[in-house]
Amino acid sequence: MNIPAKVTDEVFLEMIHEQLGRSSAKCGHKCCSVDELLGRMTKEQNNLMCAISRGNRKVSTEVLGKLTDIAVTCIRGARSYQHNNTQQANVHGLDEGYHEQH
Repeated sequence: MNIPAKVTDEVFLEMIHEQLGRSSAKCGHKCCSVDELLGRMTKEQNNLMCAISRGNRKVSTEVLGKLTDIAVTCIRGARSYQHNNTQQANVHGLDEGYHEQH
């Protein structure tokens, strides 16, 4: 993951959006089950803890990358709830007409 020197909220959200697209293309639009969601969250939390430890308890670029991974996992989990058992064609998870509704 390419992380710019200055990370604003907008930049962080764009990083999440890009990673979400890659993750959705590789792993699917949403989690298949609650067990998958919990497993992924546990793995990402462990990765974050290790990154924090390696970074001497500072928010390093590695930590920021792991936080991005957690955000992506949360979104994929939320999609599982929001879309129940339907698979969306849009890799970013936005249904047709989404912007008109929100």
